[in-house]
Amino acid sequence: MKLFFPVVFLASGIASSAAQAQQKPYEPVPVRYERPFDADPALKSLIDSLHSAIAEKDLKRLDAALDTNFMALECGPSPVQICAPATKGVVKSLAKQAAPARLHAVLCCRDIAPKNITKAMREEAVFGFVGAALEEDSLGTHPDLPGLACLPAWPLFERAKASAIAKAADIDPENLRVTMREIPLLERPANGAAEVAKLPQGQIAPLVSDLPESLPDGWTAIALPQGGLGYTDLLGLNEIAPGGLCFGKTAAGQWTIALTIQRRS
Repeated sequence: MKLFFPVVFLASGIASSAAQAQQKPYEPVPVRYERPFDADPALKSLIDSLHSAIAEKDLKRLDAALDTNFMALECGPSPVQICAPATKGVVKSLAKQAAPARLHAVLCCRDIAPKNITKAMREEAVFGFVGAALEEDSLGTHPDLPGLACLPAWPLFERAKASAIAKAADIDPENLRVTMREIPLLERPANGAAEVAKLPQGQIAPLVSDLPESLPDGWTAIALPQGGLGYTDLLGLNEIAPGGLCFGKTAAGQWTIALTIQRRS
């Protein structure tokens, strides 16, 4: 069952400015998560083993967890575009490489000249990426990769409506976020300013960065569903299409690391 979180409006007056005039009204888009894997003991056992491998810097144990058909996805910057093996962005020929080289090839080190890349750098890139994914506590489904269990869980939402939000807010789609808590929005970026709306937990929030004036440190501008801008200095806005790890089951029923997901900027 889909959950819908209505926006609660607390005031209709919003300070007018040239920047706010660009943000048009939009239909709020709720998100939901499906987490059918939380009670799977075999998957939990694999994840616990990977945690130990990261703590002990045991690359061989990470290598052993890779599926024989392990793939890597390099997704574009737009989170509303499909990112799956059937689309562009798959790192090819990984199956022909030894296990350590497969992880090294996709996780290190894009902006460094090959002659300057050391074995230690490659290993640290692997430990850093896998370790960061394992720190996520939301294991769930992926909209484009049925049957896989991904860390973190991806929010499920209507892509067309999310694209419409980006257009109405006059932002690039990569500036869309999802609220992980209720976010009160103020009419200006200052403590004590009037509250104009609340974005509930589980809703897409468009971040606006193209402003005529810089915001105070720690403040974020968000386009409001009724048009205009609201401001917050609270945390609780997550990526709607994050990178991470996805696990899959082999024909024998064993969980393995099926693919990594990275998002290009």
